[in-house]
Amino acid sequence: MRRRIEIFDVWDLLISFGGREHVFQFMFPPSLEDFLLVCKMLPWTGVWDETLIPFLRNDVTVSNWPVVEEGKKAGSRSFSGPLGFVRVGISRSRVWENEA
Repeated sequence: MRRRIEIFDVWDLLISFGGREHVFQFMFPPSLEDFLLVCKMLPWTGVWDETLIPFLRNDVTVSNWPVVEEGKKAGSRSFSGPLGFVRVGISRSRVWENEA
């Protein structure tokens, strides 16, 4: 019996602020809009509605959102504002999946 190996990319978005780190996984390179949409759908991110979300909407733009450049595995940006130091990082990893 032959096994088929499927290879795909997984994108991790790490956001760090207030002394805590949070990781979100995507099946595609996440944009700022993608991250804000996920935050709307997850109940536990509701506490960010008055802190992190307004900061990201007002102070972070598409042009300074981290991007993983061709041939690279990760990209990150740091911002400072009313929340203090906010770091956003995006990394790509390859996942191999065997099918029996």
